[in-house]
Parts: sequence; C-alpha cells; structure tokens
Amino acid sequence: MDAYIGYVAGIIKRADARYMPGDADKYAVETGLFQKGGFFNVPQLLKLASTLGDEKITSIVYTMQNPRSRYSHVTHKQIAAVTHALLSHYGSANAVYAAALGVSVDEMIEAVETSEEG
Repeated sequence: MDAYIGYVAGIIKRADARYMPGDADKYAVETGLFQKGGFFNVPQLLKLASTLGDEKITSIVYTMQNPRSRYSHVTHKQIAAVTHALLSHYGSANAVYAAALGVSVDEMIEAVETSEEG
C-alpha cells in the first residue's frame, strides 16, 4: 500500500471510530482540507473540488490556494463548503479520497480496513 494512501486511510478510520456514519465522512474530508505548517493535509482534494464544475466552489478553492496576504487563513466556512460539495458529488469519504488519489473505491476501503490507525 502506498504510504500516502495509508495516511488517508488512517484519517478515515479515525473518523469512523469517533463519529456516527454521516458525521464521520464529513470529519474525514474536512481533516484532509486542514492545513499544517502552511500546507494542506491532502491537497489533491482541492484539485478534485475544482473539477466539479461548480463556479462557486472553484472560486473558493482558488482563494484557499492563493491567499490575499500572508495574514489570510483558510476559514471553517470555506472548508465546510468544499467538504459539502465533494460529499454531495461522491457520496462518502472513501469515494472522495479514492477519486482524489486515483484509486478505486474498493482499494480505498481495503486500505481503511487494513490500516493500523484508529
């Protein structure tokens, strides 16, 4: 298993362990959109969101990737909007991450099931 897929599988597995099913998907995708050290946890999610064909989401993604100043930060409202758009289109965190990482949903589910995170 690719180390990055393992990282994402850990995010999903932790969310599944801590939250009810619908909330777990939301939490897992939101976690991928958080920043650590100025970098997004899973930047592929932003690329995927920009391909949805929704002008508003594309604009939000652009703003998240290109802050107006060094004092700008990604807001929870922006993260929530992108999360909602991705989950509305793909249905589950497994499907969102599978599409973002270029693997099948079955591969993503298997990675989550075999992940040692949790």
